[in-house]
Amino acid sequence: MEETLLEVRDLRTWFFTGGTIVRAVDGLSYTVKKGECAAIIGESGSGKSVGALSLLRLVPFPPGKIMGGQVIYKGEDLLSCSEERIRSIRGREISMIFQEPSTALNPVMTIGAQIVENIMLHNGVSDENLTVEERTRWQGVPLRQRAMDRAKELLSLVDIPNPTARIKDYPFQFSGGMQQRAMIAMAMSCNPKLLIADEPTTALDVTVQAQVLERLNSLRARFGTALIIITHNLGVVARYASSVKIMYGGSIVEEGSPQDIFEHPLHPYTLGLIRAVPRLDLPRSHGLHTIEGEPPNMALIPPNCCPFHFRCRYADEQCRSHRPELQAQSDHHRCACFHADQTGAERQEVCGI
Repeated sequence: MEETLLEVRDLRTWFFTGGTIVRAVDGLSYTVKKGECAAIIGESGSGKSVGALSLLRLVPFPPGKIMGGQVIYKGEDLLSCSEERIRSIRGREISMIFQEPSTALNPVMTIGAQIVENIMLHNGVSDENLTVEERTRWQGVPLRQRAMDRAKELLSLVDIPNPTARIKDYPFQFSGGMQQRAMIAMAMSCNPKLLIADEPTTALDVTVQAQVLERLNSLRARFGTALIIITHNLGVVARYASSVKIMYGGSIVEEGSPQDIFEHPLHPYTLGLIRAVPRLDLPRSHGLHTIEGEPPNMALIPPNCCPFHFRCRYADEQCRSHRPELQAQSDHHRCACFHADQTGAERQEVCGI
């Protein structure tokens, strides 16, 4: 049985602005196994990025505050540990690739200096953290030179051409795709056990997207790193993910394997996401489908209702007065919907199954 690396339990992160409470993350729970690739899918505003930032306690206060829950990493609750301890985990045990590399990279430091800084901060090239081969190769070499050599190796691993020269460049001298790959190199510099990639292909063209994702997946397989991909691209999920979590209104509404989600979706929101994907096997007159309504204003949704009921064709009084919990549908397939058993006709239409 695969060992659980991360377990998120009832995580709640709220923002307090102008006298209102925005429940950006409200009851988020899921697990990630060692070495797996887990995908979190949802529209903008569903709480995906805030949930990821909350794992490492990076939510700015004010106005945001983690109100409750647990983030259990290797048996330790990251929400209750000391500030010194969480700083030692960030970048070393758990790394994050942020959505916009151009704003995440320091514009006045070279790419090499930024990678070296992360390695030195976490003692990533000290003798106790090296393999026997690396100790032999770097015997007598100063730590900073070791870190620079490691930085060059990492840039080569993520397909940055001529890393010896490019390591001296500043972020503005890199294209968007190369900045993202440099971010991946920095995130992998200390061989983390968990890598969180928040929309890693945003604003990249299609060919560069494929290169970045392939590189992420190959590094995950090579180093045994667990990977959380936060995305709204169902194609990415179908190709790379081993587990899928559909997020709406600050919590998970359905989760399962890619086969469960794409072949046997149960939640009306999941069905809407799949239906909205353009299909080439249908005539042009078929048109594009959208999910009715708009993403909810999290400041206005009562905590005791299904957050999707405003847009759901199956909603009734129970949905307006009670919040459904994730219920097991099979071994690994869970859904939070009072009417999951009524979506069969729509599933037949969308999936043909």
